[in-house]
Amino acid sequence: MRSIVRIGLLLFLTLSSTGLFAQFYNGMQMNFGKNRVQYNNRYWKYYRFDRFDVYSYENGTDLSLYVADFVEKELALIERFFDYDIERRMIFLTYNKHSDFRQSNIGLVSEAEEYNIGGTTKIIQNKVFLYFDGDHMNFERQIRAAIAQVLLTEMMYGKGVKDNMRSSTMINLPEWYLEGLISFVSNPWNYELENRVKDGIVSGKYRKFVNLQDDDARYAGHSFWKYVADLYGVSIIPQILYITKINKNAESGFQYVLGSKLKKLSIDWSSYYLGMYAATEENAGLPDQGKILEKPNKRRVYQNIKISPDGRMVAYVTNQKGQYKIWIHDEATDKQKRIYKRGAKLDQIHDYSFPELAWHPTSEILGFVTEEKGELKFHIYNLETRQINTRNLLNFEKVLDLSFSPDARKLVFSAVVDGQTDIWVFDIVSSTNDQITNDLADDFNPKFINNMDNISFVSNRRRDTLFMENDPENNTTTAFAVYVYDYAGRSPALQKISEGNYINHTQPLSPRHNEFFYLSDKNGIVNRYYAQYDSTISLVDTTIHYRYFANSFPLSNYKRNILSHDINNETKEIAEIVYNDRRYHMYKYPMEFEKRFGDQLESTVYQDRHVSRLTAEDSIHHVEKKVISMKDIADNLLVHKGDTIAGV
Repeated sequence: MRSIVRIGLLLFLTLSSTGLFAQFYNGMQMNFGKNRVQYNNRYWKYYRFDRFDVYSYENGTDLSLYVADFVEKELALIERFFDYDIERRMIFLTYNKHSDFRQSNIGLVSEAEEYNIGGTTKIIQNKVFLYFDGDHMNFERQIRAAIAQVLLTEMMYGKGVKDNMRSSTMINLPEWYLEGLISFVSNPWNYELENRVKDGIVSGKYRKFVNLQDDDARYAGHSFWKYVADLYGVSIIPQILYITKINKNAESGFQYVLGSKLKKLSIDWSSYYLGMYAATEENAGLPDQGKILEKPNKRRVYQNIKISPDGRMVAYVTNQKGQYKIWIHDEATDKQKRIYKRGAKLDQIHDYSFPELAWHPTSEILGFVTEEKGELKFHIYNLETRQINTRNLLNFEKVLDLSFSPDARKLVFSAVVDGQTDIWVFDIVSSTNDQITNDLADDFNPKFINNMDNISFVSNRRRDTLFMENDPENNTTTAFAVYVYDYAGRSPALQKISEGNYINHTQPLSPRHNEFFYLSDKNGIVNRYYAQYDSTISLVDTTIHYRYFANSFPLSNYKRNILSHDINNETKEIAEIVYNDRRYHMYKYPMEFEKRFGDQLESTVYQDRHVSRLTAEDSIHHVEKKVISMKDIADNLLVHKGDTIAGV
């Protein structure tokens, strides 16, 4: 765990959540007339700092310290952006996972349920609710969004409940306005945002801009504020907010400050992005074969596509407002069978991190992991008997990905334990775990490769050496790369396969020995690439040192991101999910190794600016800080190791 600057006094507060007692409310233990179903007792403790408190429970100490360190830096930056200082003390409650957050009773008071979160919102006045989904970058975005929302609410509506109610009756801001602005401040423009905004603009979904709701309102609003910032500069945004607050009207803020009505701005905003995306829409395409579903349900999210080893079946997951289903598509009959369903369709914050799927090497069994009643469960579905056997997965908080070993005796996990996302190998017979990585870097998409001699995975680690203890500072970066671990030899030295420091490479699959398919945003759109890696001697001293490198080229040239993909090495087929025209589309077709698109794809307009920004941010973030001792300064001269360096 990276070092944390602890400010203030460490205090512990133990709260019981048994019976009819709530977990937390206004810093006190309270009785409520109603309670949500809770499956675990929680004993809360907190760290107190100058301007905020951070609460956590069992196995959440590292997460709470991570929150404290990040808030300490980001709070001042966000306040400077809006030119406004939050007056109230902020309270951050940190949940180890989303399902724990969903059990919360905070704010659930009989006859006053309008302040209950219950998994529907993350903010109640100055109280902020955070949950860890296994990705620290997502976690940081949550924290920034929470700070921005508290600040904007206080800035626009006042500090107390009465102030909020009085102001809210006079200021009616559209959903895209605040949600888009919060997203703009908390989440720098990225390829996921660009993919959704591009689809919304091109498909015409965002034509009625002011009427958008939910995700569409957030994506469109984010792009609108980005357009304003690109055209007029970010410093103009606090002025727009000030005039909006004074005149109690969103239209007036833009008209007085920018000299243009909102309707005219929205037309210009749409034209701006259409012009940016025109070249990509014309020069790139989508699969022209192998649609699994002719017309997917546009209300469902499709994810986690997996081809069975014999190529006869395709498994996938759908999620509609929190109700998830697992489906198996039979290639022979062209029919879908639902094998599992859990959850209810509710307007809550949904968790798309599960279920995770994995085919058994025999193709007769589909394994999957779910979170139910506060516990992790591993299920085995037998295709012949149609029976499901279930066992609990102990010692893990979340499982984010899994894969069977070729001999079907082991599973390799990407799992969360104590606020870290690491790679684990699980022995199915003995139910024992073998931890492969143990550091703050996030490790995803593990697979056994090369006859179980190696494990491939992706990570945002900076160094290619495993540190099992005393993880060095600044060992994380802003992008994910593909690594190979020597599972047979247990060497701590990793082989980095993908190239580029600020390009994401995810979901590696190995069609043949030392060859990979992976997804990459190298040109600004997530496409599939092929890489063959090899080694060369880089240094000879007392031993021979090798440098590993990859020769890669694109296998697809799509105008939309590939969200999920899988391959079948026996039938030489590939399956994938692409979001286009407001629907998730699934495809399955023969894989290709030909270099049809050359060595690289044409970059999008945004790509170069994005990489430049990440380069600058990463350089500033990892500048080594030197502390000069007073004893090294004599007569206004800096003295280092006996040498006078410069006048001070």
